[in-house]
Amino acid sequence: MKKLFLVSLLLIFSLLSFSEIVVVEGYGETLQAAKDDARRNALEQVNGAFIKSLTKLEDLTPVKDVVFSTVEGYVKIVKILEQKKESDETGDYWYVKAKVEVMKENVEKRLSDLMKEVGSPTVGVVIAEKYQNESDYSQCSYPFEPEFFEKLGFNGKLAEKGLQIQEIGALAEYNKKLESYGVSSEDLQDISSISKDIASYIILVKVDYVGRYNSDYGVCSVSMRSDIQIVRTDTGKARSLSFTETYAGYSPEKVIEWILKSTKSKANIEKISNAVVKTIYIDRAEYAFNPKNIRVRMDLDDIDWIGKISELLENLPDVMNVTRQKITGKTVIFALRTYHTPDKLWEIMKENLSSDLDMELYNISGDTIAIKVHSLMAPIKREIVLKFKIDKLSTGVKIKRCLMKLSDVKFLGTVSRGKDMYAFKIESDMDPDELMELIEDMDCRSISIEAEDIADDGSWILFSASK
Repeated sequence: MKKLFLVSLLLIFSLLSFSEIVVVEGYGETLQAAKDDARRNALEQVNGAFIKSLTKLEDLTPVKDVVFSTVEGYVKIVKILEQKKESDETGDYWYVKAKVEVMKENVEKRLSDLMKEVGSPTVGVVIAEKYQNESDYSQCSYPFEPEFFEKLGFNGKLAEKGLQIQEIGALAEYNKKLESYGVSSEDLQDISSISKDIASYIILVKVDYVGRYNSDYGVCSVSMRSDIQIVRTDTGKARSLSFTETYAGYSPEKVIEWILKSTKSKANIEKISNAVVKTIYIDRAEYAFNPKNIRVRMDLDDIDWIGKISELLENLPDVMNVTRQKITGKTVIFALRTYHTPDKLWEIMKENLSSDLDMELYNISGDTIAIKVHSLMAPIKREIVLKFKIDKLSTGVKIKRCLMKLSDVKFLGTVSRGKDMYAFKIESDMDPDELMELIEDMDCRSISIEAEDIADDGSWILFSASK
């Protein structure tokens, strides 16, 4: 009966914890790598369908590798059932068979929250297609303007796979630049600034068609090289992809027909669009799942606000490791790590700090957010030492008891005491001058208290006290 009761309790606990225990295998060059592989496999087995539904990717592996570090705390090995070192024609490796617990509910909530930032990316597409003959062979001259990517439905393929296509007329000039010589790093920054408010990515497609003639066989051919840059508009950083295919026929017309109608060309466009979409989703997953280093530069009207602002930043969702990197005059630079992009972090700051800070955005450039803070609406708590000249020891004891009863003051302790002087440390968000008046007016067992001096920085106040 006791055993049945214990089993029932364990079952209830398991249901409440939303966990699932599975037996999986793992392989790796080291024992630790094999264990990590086992945990990844457990994650895929329990939550794989969920992750796949979020990404719209057919191949789960790249995303699984990206998200693993994010949910590692929710995936743990309960028991190693078997571990051994083996070898094959490729060399030595470790094998692990383990019982692994996956906190399914926690994993799905964590991934769901982060995948909101991945979402359905908005993209602008710029395509430049150019044809040239390798030599002047009249048998294979191609008097046409190639628009194969458009005719083969490249944009439609991207849309089918979850991207939202945006028309960005201001990017038309880059079509000619792509066609002639490509875009420079300065162009990438321009493209980002033009498109930032419209699309998350710009896909720059440069396609070069080179016509050739093989006189031995009397065959025309066209090689198609596609160079693609995927530009993230909030950072201006680009990822590159390249593809090459060759099409052949006995006349230029046959080659064109082959490009437009063959299963090879359709498979090629499918391959290219898959690679583009996968690159974008993995990029967004890395930004969403891996903490990024971001700097927040603030111009302050009062440098005393630094401590409170640091505390406010530390309490923002998914923000960690807040440090003061540099202070110059009334300008402070905070360094922090977060899962959010700079644009998203600024939105979160406005949402969470507007009741505490009157902020104005200067600009967001790269990984830096520049802000002007006009006022701090949240009170600043500071430690102040209250010194009392006393006529006798009992006066100091009574003052201590009175300070401990004040609602606007937190009593921190006695700093020093003697027959002529008592000193206490308190914490308060009151202005030092206001605090001085509060202590003078304090009803403290008929003890007369008068202020004599105050530090320039407000760190201490000196009183005389007598009965």
